[in-house]
Amino acid sequence: MSVQPSRPSPFVRLIAREDLSDAEVTALLAAMVRRERVTLAAMLGYLGLVVERKLYAPAGYDCVSAYLVDRFGWSLPSAQKRLQAAGLCRRFPVVLDLVASGAFHLTALCVLAPVVTELNVERVCAEAQGLTRVQLSEYVRGLRAETEPDATTRPARPIPTQMGLPLESVAKVPVPVVSIQPPEMGVSSSSTDAAQSMAIARAPAPIAAPLSPSWTSRLTVHATQALRAKLRQAQALLSHVRGTRNVAVVLDRALDLLIASELKRR
Repeated sequence: MSVQPSRPSPFVRLIAREDLSDAEVTALLAAMVRRERVTLAAMLGYLGLVVERKLYAPAGYDCVSAYLVDRFGWSLPSAQKRLQAAGLCRRFPVVLDLVASGAFHLTALCVLAPVVTELNVERVCAEAQGLTRVQLSEYVRGLRAETEPDATTRPARPIPTQMGLPLESVAKVPVPVVSIQPPEMGVSSSSTDAAQSMAIARAPAPIAAPLSPSWTSRLTVHATQALRAKLRQAQALLSHVRGTRNVAVVLDRALDLLIASELKRR
């Protein structure tokens, strides 16, 4: 039984073509790049719909990133990068047109996503087009410097005392007064010192005044596995943002977005 030689794939035939001129090769490459940009914009749009409609749940997945890794063979960082870009495009659909035109690439979307808001989206879309990765990082730093208060204008935090309270709080704490009687006749000074020490030890402890609102407090949450997975995913998506390894920072950003979304609905 003779084995028929397999036919070369279209891509093998493409590489083997010698009849194309240099100008034709560059023109075809440019056409493929334009098509790739349009395809990327469409993919991000559909990915945003998958997330919004939770279309990964019917397939048995609690986490969309795991669904993308198994379904499409993406690496986890690649899936998270596309999810972040799709989230930005879902919030501001005008970005999809800029992706299709080549003004924004995938990396640009991920760098800009944490700083784009409804107040600055038009400005960012106009100023950040065509920037390199390094230029984008500089642009984002400048944008944050404009919106975040300068260190010299921030209110000074209270100076903690040894008890861990602000000085103004300690000033309001009542201090118990211990009366020390002079030693009686026939009582040694060592016995008197011991009695005084016992009196001080029995004195009621001062009641701590409430902490200033600017001081942080501990929050304990009994998280399910699904919630922990969402927190890990959010931390991964914000891994390029300083401080987001702290769960409190991630929760603060999430609550800001939730509150802004609910306020718009009212």
